[in-house]
Amino acid sequence: MKTAKIVMGMAAAAVMALTSCVFPGKGLGNVPITTDEKTNNTTKAEVTGTVDFTNTDSSEFARGMQTFQNKKNGITAKVVMENVTASSNPGCMGLVFDMQKNEDGLLDFCNVGFKNSNGKPCVYVSYFEGVSEADFSKKNFGVPDSSRTDILDWTNIDGIGINNKELAIVIEVEAITAGPNPKNTDNAYIIRIYNDEDGDGTVTTFNGLSNKSDDEKNTIHAKAKKKIDITRGQVKASKVRTIQNKMGFYANVYGGQTLTGKWLVADIDHQPNVAKTASDNDSFIKIEY
Repeated sequence: MKTAKIVMGMAAAAVMALTSCVFPGKGLGNVPITTDEKTNNTTKAEVTGTVDFTNTDSSEFARGMQTFQNKKNGITAKVVMENVTASSNPGCMGLVFDMQKNEDGLLDFCNVGFKNSNGKPCVYVSYFEGVSEADFSKKNFGVPDSSRTDILDWTNIDGIGINNKELAIVIEVEAITAGPNPKNTDNAYIIRIYNDEDGDGTVTTFNGLSNKSDDEKNTIHAKAKKKIDITRGQVKASKVRTIQNKMGFYANVYGGQTLTGKWLVADIDHQPNVAKTASDNDSFIKIEY
């Protein structure tokens, strides 16, 4: 009976992980990002996000973030900027992660994004501290330079280009867990940038990446066009904190421009922390998100 109870608990955990893992979450800024949680039979995306916004103010930024409902360990998503040519520069698209409110009630978060630079993606990674939701659309999120840590300055990624007016990259954000035998005791995250190697509008290569074997992961990781190590110091994380915070989609529409694009999520590392209670009479497994 004890074994049966554990199996039933695990089944319940699986159902909860699948049915309460993503949207609706918190939407920020003045650029709406729509989402669809249903697995797409064509693209094989676990979640799909879309943006289509014109910034009519030529002198101001327009930004939007849509975060997942619950905290996540990691994410792999294909991010597609649509209707672009080599000379167009409509804005920036990417992912936000490690988002949390600090003791002052302001937002700390990291974001990775890319823009079109002469027909190739130009990528950056920055960490911001003390962002007020009211100042979200201001330059630099309304914070001074001292509250921004530039982890990767704008960097062109070779080997990826525009295809049928689309510029697409795959972004993997891997949280490095602190604990026994960690991969790197100083790293909080590893970001990898990939080419859309499927080339057919799908994300099948990266489906379930967080659950693949080490050999399968190593094979995929070796194909990364860019690897970015983020230390715990850069995101103000302690040596012992397990990285599991809010994640989501990010868009920045430049002044006087129209940005259209989509996010195709191949994998979300959202495994719950599962622990059985001590009593032999327990009939369930506690799940903590």
